[in-house]
Amino acid sequence: ALAPVRPPEPPMPDPDDDAISFQKLLRVLERRKWLILAITLTVLAVGLIQTFTATPIYRASAMVQIDPEGPQVLPYESVAEAQVTPRSAEAYLWTQTRKLRTRALAKRVIDRLELTENPAFSEPVSKGVLLDAVRWARGWATRLLTRPEPAAEDTTEADRFLENVETALLRDTRLVEVSYTAPDRRLAAEVANTMVQEFIQANYDSSREVSDKATEFLEGQLRTLKEKIERSEKALIDYARA
Repeated sequence: ALAPVRPPEPPMPDPDDDAISFQKLLRVLERRKWLILAITLTVLAVGLIQTFTATPIYRASAMVQIDPEGPQVLPYESVAEAQVTPRSAEAYLWTQTRKLRTRALAKRVIDRLELTENPAFSEPVSKGVLLDAVRWARGWATRLLTRPEPAAEDTTEADRFLENVETALLRDTRLVEVSYTAPDRRLAAEVANTMVQEFIQANYDSSREVSDKATEFLEGQLRTLKEKIERSEKALIDYARA
């Protein structure tokens, strides 16, 4: 009869092999210690240069609550148009959030704070000598390898202002976070707060303008109605005298 053949057992790992491998690693590190030290110091020096040559940037945030407008039924509006639905309320919320990043609001803030006279706003911000060098080299290479294009319109103060603005609608709320980054912490906080104030004032001005127009419309309708009544009364009196 044939006896079953047992497979050979795998060799047991020799603990001495790990010790030999670790010793080899130590010897390699010892031979390359000056190279490793040079690389480490170079990376550290580059990081320090980049850190100390970059302009510090501060970020400030402010909150604003956006509530949907109530129904306003005017003579030229239907009741259906004045009703507030969940969809219209959501659209109104996103519209108001978008208004926080408009040039009109940016100009209001710039004019109020006189930012064009503030060096922290007007002067360019350095991202560090290394990143600035890379950006310069990339721009130089782009100009060298591509055809010259017509000069684009210069970036306005409002555009540069909006580059530092961020808005975020907080989930499941009507709160919008407005953030502004600047090389001056006081300026960043002042701009964020002023943006919220000017946004509220702009909405108030817009609502007041609509209210004034509605009042004008109603006053015109009243004058027309009064004239009709006066003509009707006169006609009635003339008929009674006849």
